[in-house]
Amino acid sequence: MNRRFFGIVLLLLVVGFYAFGTGFDFFFRLLYVLLLVIGIGFVWAWLNLRGISLEVTRDASRGQVGGYLLGQVSIVNHTILPKSWLEVAEATGPSADISGRGLALMRQQTRSWRIQTYLAKRGVYHSRQIRLISQDPFGLFRLRREFDDPNPYIVFPAVEPLPDLDVRFAGLPSDSKTTRHWEQITTDVASIRGYVEGDSMRRIHWPYTARMNELMVKEFDLGISAESWVLLDMHHISQFGMD
Repeated sequence: MNRRFFGIVLLLLVVGFYAFGTGFDFFFRLLYVLLLVIGIGFVWAWLNLRGISLEVTRDASRGQVGGYLLGQVSIVNHTILPKSWLEVAEATGPSADISGRGLALMRQQTRSWRIQTYLAKRGVYHSRQIRLISQDPFGLFRLRREFDDPNPYIVFPAVEPLPDLDVRFAGLPSDSKTTRHWEQITTDVASIRGYVEGDSMRRIHWPYTARMNELMVKEFDLGISAESWVLLDMHHISQFGMD
């Protein structure tokens, strides 16, 4: 409901008062016209919301604060009646906005468009609502229908750059699954090959040498540290600066 609706209701009451008070045909005809306009407007707005399905799909199920979650909205008109004066808006979510997208649908028509949701707050969002608003040509009624988006998504905190982090620490030896070939002797044997002049006697694999009846040597890998841990100290003594 809006001011225009209350205005026409007030006009309807005034015209009805004069029609029944004076008995003039003019006021009765005007009263019938106003009632017809109100009836047509309500039926128009109500029928606009019938026989419509709306679906939201997203390219990912997670994002970070300050970023955007891309997706697509698809709306289908399953009836033979055209739909006009429709508006699609996000009702709930991390960036819910009252503004929307206006559109019209022909009979049996499907329309889709890309959307991007700004991720303003971290958390797990189990569902949100997409609001479909219908309006009549006279602007008297604004009916709405809610569509649930059942796909949950996670918003992680924003990533802050660490300019003082030395990336050379990522190449330190460790027992990680990430390895690379290493010329020195380590605890990780990668493969066995034939002996080449200059190979150390410590690299000879004696059981395999006896089986192959020739000198065989071991090749080694070195585990590379592929993870860096950043620990956040939340103790008040460690904090610096002001909020």
